[in-house]
Amino acid sequence: MAQSPELPDQSWQKIGEFAQPEEVEGYLIIEMFKALGLPVGSRWRCWLRPVLHLIVRGFAQKATLFDESVAQQGFQLTSQAWLSQWVPGITIRGRDNLPLSGPLLIAANHPGTYDGLAIASNLNRLDLKIVAAGNPFFRSLPNVKRHFIYSTLDPTVRMTVIRKALRHLQDGGALLIFPSGKLDPDPFYFQPEARSALDRWSDSLELILKNIPETRLVIAINSQFIAPEFLRNPLLKLYKKHEDRQKIAAFIQVIQQVIFNRRISCPSRLVFSEPASYCGLFQSPEGFRFQVTTRALSLMEASASSQVG
Repeated sequence: MAQSPELPDQSWQKIGEFAQPEEVEGYLIIEMFKALGLPVGSRWRCWLRPVLHLIVRGFAQKATLFDESVAQQGFQLTSQAWLSQWVPGITIRGRDNLPLSGPLLIAANHPGTYDGLAIASNLNRLDLKIVAAGNPFFRSLPNVKRHFIYSTLDPTVRMTVIRKALRHLQDGGALLIFPSGKLDPDPFYFQPEARSALDRWSDSLELILKNIPETRLVIAINSQFIAPEFLRNPLLKLYKKHEDRQKIAAFIQVIQQVIFNRRISCPSRLVFSEPASYCGLFQSPEGFRFQVTTRALSLMEASASSQVG
């Protein structure tokens, strides 16, 4: 039976914990230093903090409003509302492929900015959890963080994450993971690099489906989440690697969008595969990884073509 995107079971009036703008500001400044490749504890922090404080103040206020909206309306509706402010639409294919109930694993590439929100906004379920890096910024948003399972590079922590993920799927929930574990090349701009990045997708997909065979696997490919004008920013000439240029372009875009309420110039793209079963993936003679990679490559080609829509 389909689940309606109604208010969360726990009445939002009873949720007494909300994000504090001052705490969010502190975490945002740390993340900005990381994005710029500057040591958090360096002298640069003392010199740049006053300037960065002006930038992150509005960001922090919006983040706390987002957190409150999640408490009031749920994660899906909040994601839809906020994305509409920053993106002139998302061209979507395969939304009807998303099961409305039962254990669902969504494996997606991660070009950055709002890809996770885009997927969440199209999933008509209240039980979504997202496996993400242990970013302290999200931890400062008490209602948002209920939808996250945090991971780090620590092997012990990663095993704990796997156990939490398996438990959530065993309970019939939906789980979104980014199998590469890092920022991926946007396939709209860096297609050869994006295709190669599929080789670093984690074996956790296979592990999860082996343990919870009733899980349905849907692959999602995000693209064009960065507007081309940000990739042409002169600042990017300081960086040689395409992943660094993409990271800084995304950083500049998010700052301009959130602080100045600017939309990007073009719609983003999101393609979902048909759901795959345990038997269909593991009984293939080519093997599990080949099947997953082939499906992801097919979605990338569809996203880059006029087939999306």
